[in-house]
Amino acid sequence: MSRPFDYKHGPFKDMTVRTSLRVLQSPISGRKLSQLQRAHLTKGSRIDVRPIEPPPIVQIQFFEVNPGDGSEREIMNYRDLQLNDGRTLMQAQLYKLDGANCPSQAEQAIHVIPPHSLPVYASQECTMTLMHGDIFSSAVPLHWEDREIMVCAFGFLSVHEEGTFVLSFRTFNIETSPNTESQTPISAMAWSDTFRIFATRDAPAVGVSTPLTIALSRVTALKVRVVPKATTSKKKKRPIPGHDGRHDTNDQNSDIFDGE
Repeated sequence: MSRPFDYKHGPFKDMTVRTSLRVLQSPISGRKLSQLQRAHLTKGSRIDVRPIEPPPIVQIQFFEVNPGDGSEREIMNYRDLQLNDGRTLMQAQLYKLDGANCPSQAEQAIHVIPPHSLPVYASQECTMTLMHGDIFSSAVPLHWEDREIMVCAFGFLSVHEEGTFVLSFRTFNIETSPNTESQTPISAMAWSDTFRIFATRDAPAVGVSTPLTIALSRVTALKVRVVPKATTSKKKKRPIPGHDGRHDTNDQNSDIFDGE
């Protein structure tokens, strides 16, 4: 559980606020992004970079804390406090859970993944070396489940090595600082479920986009990949666990889109 901060600047000025993150959607799998693909990722490129699917989506909640009795009230007036102005940011970080990068015996876990108590170590962090895409996302309002919520989405993250991974998410607000901090603090953290990155020949088919992904695609400030219907491929592929047996339009050895 995140701790509350007493703020002296920004939209929470003179308030005690606790921030909470809730992962609404975790990725399940993805296809390895090759070194050749990374070398050719330029503006206007037609190379097929398949993001991890479904796209990670995280809800941000703010609670005003009563310093007297510790009771909390959820802050819902996002627009009045200008929390949707782009200053509330979230960062995604990647950790590889298998492979040669094994932690030392003296290293302490920074997180434990349920239900099998799988530890995650700081030395397993590999964001800059293995992940491609925008690792920062601004919070935007979304109407979901009969209310307006604030979410951050990471629609085009891909990984260029096979294996088992997990994402961490941390949020902060630019130009906001509590009385006890000289810099903008990380106000809350959360973790995704584990997911697999496969070689091109082994990559599962891409399922139809979830209702949450489709809802996000209608928010103009966000960009997420939408698969509107089931498709077929030249070669039968294994479906993503948790999805119906649907197939990708690209051949399993195809790395480049045909021109439009």
